[in-house]
Amino acid sequence: MAFLLAFMGVTQSSAEDADYVYKEKLLYKTNFQDWEDVKADKTKAVAVTKQMKNGETLTFYLYNTAVDNDGIDTGKFTAEGVTAGYLQTQKDPDKECPPYIETSAISDLTKFEIYQAATGGTRGITVSVKGDGDADWVELHNKSIVSAKGELLSFTVNRKNCKIKIGSFVHDQNAYVLSMNIYGNVLVPARKFVDFKLDLTPDPYTVTVPSDGILPAGVVVNGGEWHDKDHGYSEFSVSVPVDGPVEVFVGGCKHSNKSATVSIDGNVVATLDTKSIGCTGFAKYTYNKEEPATLTIYCGQYCPSLEVKACDYIEECTVTYYDTDNTTVLGTETVEGSSKLAFKYSEKDVTVPEGQKFRGWFNGKLSTSTKVAEGLEITEDIKLYARATDIENVTDVSHFIYDLTKPYFYIENHEAIEAVNASYYNEHGWVVAQGGSFKVKVGGKAYITIKNCQFSKAGEGIVTDEAGKEIARFNAVAASDGAATSIKYDGEATTLTITYPNGAYVHGIEVACVREFVEFDETLGYYKIPANDVNSFLLALADANSKGDVKIFLPNGTYDLGEITLTSVSGKNISIIGESMEGTIIKNAPLVENEGIGTTATLLNNSSNLYLQDLTLQNALDYYKAGAAGRAVCLHEKGSNTICKNVRLLSHQDTYYSNKASKFYFEDSEIHGTVDYMCGDGDVIYNRCKLVNESRAANKEDGQCTVCAPNHSAECKWGYVYLDCTIDTKSKTFDFGRSWGGESKAVFIRTTLLQPEKLVSSRFTAAGMNVAAYGFYEYGTMNASGENITPASNVINFTHSTGNKQYETILTDSKAAEFTIANIFGEWAPESVAAQKEISDEVVAEGNYETVSDCYLATVDGATSIVAASAVKALIEGKGNVTLRAANGRGGFGPAKVVASTTGVKAVSAENGDNVVYDLLGRKVKNATKGIFIINGVKVIK
Repeated sequence: MAFLLAFMGVTQSSAEDADYVYKEKLLYKTNFQDWEDVKADKTKAVAVTKQMKNGETLTFYLYNTAVDNDGIDTGKFTAEGVTAGYLQTQKDPDKECPPYIETSAISDLTKFEIYQAATGGTRGITVSVKGDGDADWVELHNKSIVSAKGELLSFTVNRKNCKIKIGSFVHDQNAYVLSMNIYGNVLVPARKFVDFKLDLTPDPYTVTVPSDGILPAGVVVNGGEWHDKDHGYSEFSVSVPVDGPVEVFVGGCKHSNKSATVSIDGNVVATLDTKSIGCTGFAKYTYNKEEPATLTIYCGQYCPSLEVKACDYIEECTVTYYDTDNTTVLGTETVEGSSKLAFKYSEKDVTVPEGQKFRGWFNGKLSTSTKVAEGLEITEDIKLYARATDIENVTDVSHFIYDLTKPYFYIENHEAIEAVNASYYNEHGWVVAQGGSFKVKVGGKAYITIKNCQFSKAGEGIVTDEAGKEIARFNAVAASDGAATSIKYDGEATTLTITYPNGAYVHGIEVACVREFVEFDETLGYYKIPANDVNSFLLALADANSKGDVKIFLPNGTYDLGEITLTSVSGKNISIIGESMEGTIIKNAPLVENEGIGTTATLLNNSSNLYLQDLTLQNALDYYKAGAAGRAVCLHEKGSNTICKNVRLLSHQDTYYSNKASKFYFEDSEIHGTVDYMCGDGDVIYNRCKLVNESRAANKEDGQCTVCAPNHSAECKWGYVYLDCTIDTKSKTFDFGRSWGGESKAVFIRTTLLQPEKLVSSRFTAAGMNVAAYGFYEYGTMNASGENITPASNVINFTHSTGNKQYETILTDSKAAEFTIANIFGEWAPESVAAQKEISDEVVAEGNYETVSDCYLATVDGATSIVAASAVKALIEGKGNVTLRAANGRGGFGPAKVVASTTGVKAVSAENGDNVVYDLLGRKVKNATKGIFIINGVKVIK
């Protein structure tokens, strides 16, 4: 006791006059970077002496144990927060010199923490303690490490004069201790401060803490004006005498235009942003001193609550810096509590991928994280993440969306937009002062969409180019909050200025540059989008959603949505037609942090009678870096009567999500995935589709795939029906499906397995996620040679805690015969709708193109166009190589037909058989030897 009092500067007599209490405090911490390197010694102990914060000396005795103060295994020690430096027990295969670490006695040990890692499984550390009253060592931990990449162990001890002993769990393997924290009781003056909390939403305000409703002695309220029950008080301030460290919490309001402050002796020591945190958050300040003071807390404009409570003195904090991959630790820094943040690392220290720029340090990994500035008061351990994002290069197809309603939108991180006399306000976006403006860069022709606010002052927005020429005027006041104004700019690359003479609130700005303005062809019923022009596609789709009965044609190319998700299809009878399944790709790449079945979709369909043909939907979320879940939907289906003909879906988990009890149809399509990659509700037929089980791990054949996870409503009689499909497996194993929920149904009829040996023995997953499988069946399963490999019987007990279901999963011939398109869909005949129109030799010879279709996709010397049937003859005349594809009723183009050729060969179908060969005289030949030939409609040099 006397030692502790002396350590604190308290004499025995003064301690008797004041109240003191024992309090647990951190006595010693290390990550071994502050140690000298130690070489393991088998002959004697190596002593390492350190000083603890209670004044005691702590000695570590290392037996056959090494210290490497900057050692790290970056390939094995991969847990977040792992830093360089470790203590390593040595291997002792012959048990001659068991490695261990033993400490000297600690007078009052309450707990300690150890962070361990390992270079493999079935190894790790053991932990024992021995204190007053212990006859021998007391074992606290003696088992293998759970997470070899790094895990924290915490032990409650509560012993006097206690030693700690750390050994190896396996004698012939190393064990690694990466950090250690030791806690003990310290005598401290008892605090007299009484916590209090004010609810400022009623008038008058109420004291909710303490429970007696009375403010603690000495706390003085200095006025303020009540506004209303939602916003609380304005200009409210409180004087608070404190006897040591306290935390101050000031309630936030998104409408506040004055910051809160904390002052001591008339000097402002903290300014608190109570606006950007919104109406449900609070701004925090920590007074981190042990001497008394009087805090004057000014709550700013609109304050709903105020709370002050005692806390422990923060001696030091650790700042950990992460590289732009969010996992690699650049280093750590220990600073005094309440010190101001000064960045230890800068742009030169971080990894910046090509085409990106360092944007600063953020308080989290997510795109919604807050940017951190130097000068921040550090009152707790913090993690800072370096962020690099793409440099905004403006081109003729660039597309930038600026959501100004988000507090985490940082305009300085964007090259293509600038604000003048404008700043973030709240959910109404940015407030623009009178005469203020936004400047946006365009790469030429562009649509500029401005989301306005209904609460703006009456006035206009004026758009001008760099020369000052007026482009457009619009009403700055929206009819409804966030309603958009779209402006068409037809000119050269420039910077456009959007000026608000009377000021305004602006919710957002979107700039979509296009190569050409695409107009709807009323005669043919198509939008024809320039190749790779995603902005024109999105604009056409938006128009189609408002009109309905529109066809959009996408020539071969990639229509890259970037991070955009849930691109909506909502109009009736919309057709999106590509040029080819492999060549026309609509893709997005959501951030891994946004993964989720309802948040990531490339397309979100809420329409009726959507028709997709000859295209790929790709969700390029980085599945292999997503961790436990990488849900990335290509087509989120909430519509009805959708048809997918020759459509490829590329993703991994939850590739296709049918989220409605309706009817959907796939034909001659291809769907890729790993886990539950067809999932949800509805009666869905997959007719002649290829299903590809991708590997569960990158760059190797690994894991088990689950093809489908049905979750059917009772009204869906048939569920998921697979007719004449083929399954190609790149994973180690797979199963047909598992039950997600509802009356889950999945039926596989005449399925060809290219790798039948990879199908698990049970064929389905027996355990249901939320219910046991309601109706899982198969019939006529074949191998690649067409041999029937269906078991004669496969009775499965499908299980779930809500109840099991046991039944035969092999269908009889008669039962399987019920699963036809007509039986399942009734009057709806999607197979007929998706039927392709072919051009016969007779039609070509007679030129009667109107008898086949109203319009055609024509390829003339490599260039494609959509032409009316009446214009085909004129198109062919005098041209070189001409190929035609006839449109069906939904706008999908059928097989190609060569109708004119520089070789003189006409009426050669590109899809009328395998390896159909003609010579340059138009004669059909059996084999192409040397020379130039027409093979399946394509000129080939042998």
